[in-house]
Amino acid sequence: MKRIGLFGGTFNPIHNGHLQLAEGALKLFKLDNLYFIPTGKSYHKEVTYMPETEDRLKILELAIDNNDKFLISDCDIKRDGPTYTVDTIADMKKIETDARFFWVMGSDALLDILNWNDIEKIARRTTFLVALRHGDSKLRVEIFRDTLPSFLEGKVLLFEWPIQNISSNQIKKNMINKKYLPKKVYEYIKLKGLYNDATNKDSN
Repeated sequence: MKRIGLFGGTFNPIHNGHLQLAEGALKLFKLDNLYFIPTGKSYHKEVTYMPETEDRLKILELAIDNNDKFLISDCDIKRDGPTYTVDTIADMKKIETDARFFWVMGSDALLDILNWNDIEKIARRTTFLVALRHGDSKLRVEIFRDTLPSFLEGKVLLFEWPIQNISSNQIKKNMINKKYLPKKVYEYIKLKGLYNDATNKDSN
């Protein structure tokens, strides 16, 4: 059975921190592949600016083109309605029919996990790989994890990996700083004039 990582997000835009987090999960948990899954319509996050789908997917392709274990799925973009993780996993099961799934995320997202739609069903279908974000206390996150309901027992695995301390919002605020982006991504964004009018309300 393949070990498949699933990494969902707006990736608006994808940056070095996203890629470092994904690489850490890939290597530490010996994943066969890791899918980047850009969200469609987010149910919990107000997004004030998003490039066209063609540009979003092209940026992701450029970002991961040096790692053949990284893949992209547009299942969330194609699906009508809000993006829910439970639906993402169901769609990915149709693509990877013989796989154990690992949902990759940052420790900030873990704090909201009990508010996820159908979280018990999600927990039956995947294991959560949670990267400690910059400034997060490992002990604090471990204590929080240990207070989660029994259906999440053993399903939340924490890991540490060198990750650049940056968010997509900070990148937009600083007018797309190339030191935070893969070179090809930076060049494409500048070529297409993306994010020139982006507001500063969006995040990861």
